[in-house]
Amino acid sequence: MKHLLAFCAATALASPAFAKQPVTINFTAEMDGKAFPCTETYDNLGSTDGTLQPL
Repeated sequence: MKHLLAFCAATALASPAFAKQPVTINFTAEMDGKAFPCTETYDNLGSTDGTLQPL
Protein backbone atom coordinates (compact mmCIF):
# COMPACT_ATOMS: atom_id res chain seq x y z
CA MET A 1 0.00 0.00 0.00
CA LYS A 2 2.87 2.37 0.77
CA HIS A 3 4.25 1.81 -2.74
CA LEU A 4 0.90 2.67 -4.29
CA LEU A 5 0.67 5.90 -2.30
CA ALA A 6 4.25 6.81 -3.22
CA PHE A 7 3.50 6.14 -6.89
CA CYS A 8 0.35 8.29 -6.79
CA ALA A 9 2.21 11.12 -5.07
CA ALA A 10 5.07 10.97 -7.60
CA THR A 11 2.60 10.96 -10.48
CA ALA A 12 0.75 13.96 -9.08
CA LEU A 13 4.00 15.89 -8.68
CA ALA A 14 5.10 15.04 -12.24
CA SER A 15 1.84 16.23 -13.82
CA PRO A 16 3.12 19.73 -14.71
CA ALA A 17 5.61 18.07 -17.06
CA PHE A 18 2.64 16.99 -19.20
CA ALA A 19 1.16 20.50 -19.50
CA LYS A 20 -0.10 21.59 -22.91
CA GLN A 21 2.57 23.20 -25.05
CA PRO A 22 2.19 24.87 -28.47
CA VAL A 23 3.59 22.78 -31.32
CA THR A 24 4.33 23.84 -34.91
CA ILE A 25 4.65 21.22 -37.64
CA ASN A 26 6.05 22.51 -40.92
CA PHE A 27 5.52 20.40 -44.04
CA THR A 28 5.31 20.65 -47.80
CA ALA A 29 2.79 18.63 -49.77
CA GLU A 30 4.41 16.60 -52.56
CA MET A 31 3.28 14.10 -55.18
CA ASP A 32 5.96 11.88 -56.69
CA GLY A 33 8.67 14.14 -55.23
CA LYS A 34 7.26 17.31 -56.80
CA ALA A 35 5.24 20.21 -55.39
CA PHE A 36 1.55 19.40 -54.95
CA PRO A 37 -0.52 22.24 -56.42
CA CYS A 38 -4.24 21.93 -55.79
CA THR A 39 -5.03 23.02 -59.34
CA GLU A 40 -3.83 19.84 -61.10
CA THR A 41 -5.45 16.44 -61.62
CA TYR A 42 -3.48 13.29 -60.77
CA ASP A 43 -4.16 10.08 -62.70
CA ASN A 44 -3.16 6.41 -62.31
CA LEU A 45 -3.01 6.44 -58.51
CA GLY A 46 -2.92 3.32 -56.39
CA SER A 47 -3.80 -0.25 -57.30
CA THR A 48 -7.08 0.86 -58.94
CA ASP A 49 -5.47 3.54 -61.15
CA GLY A 50 -7.70 6.15 -59.55
CA THR A 51 -7.79 9.86 -60.28
CA LEU A 52 -7.39 12.65 -57.73
CA GLN A 53 -8.62 16.19 -58.27
CA PRO A 54 -8.04 18.25 -55.10
CA LEU A 55 -10.71 20.69 -54.05
